[in-house]
Amino acid sequence: MTFEPLGLALKMFQDQNHRLPETAEGLEALEVCPASLKGAGTWKKLADSTPYDLWDQPYQYIRDPMLSDGYGIYSFGPDRRSASRGNDPDDLCSWELIAAEITAWTLFGSRLFFRWRRSRHLS
Repeated sequence: MTFEPLGLALKMFQDQNHRLPETAEGLEALEVCPASLKGAGTWKKLADSTPYDLWDQPYQYIRDPMLSDGYGIYSFGPDRRSASRGNDPDDLCSWELIAAEITAWTLFGSRLFFRWRRSRHLS
């Protein structure tokens, strides 16, 4: 599952409006102009409909400055509910994918560093 198309649309929203949608505005802000932007002249429609996940549920959006992009996108997963705003074991979320990539890079990078250090030490 990839969140990249939604991420690109949110980046376009941010570029046009100089901010991300608020959590309450959600991904619907890509489809319908939020009340806070009416009359600003910056909003443009970026989606024809609310995006749905593999289980026919709308993707969820949260604005969180602590996340690397300032927002998170998640799916309730196969059970179609979340008690933790995207952190249930079966939920699929954009921040988990980023954490997995960082972990993989850290492990891979540390192995390379160890090999480099060991080879320098032996020569």
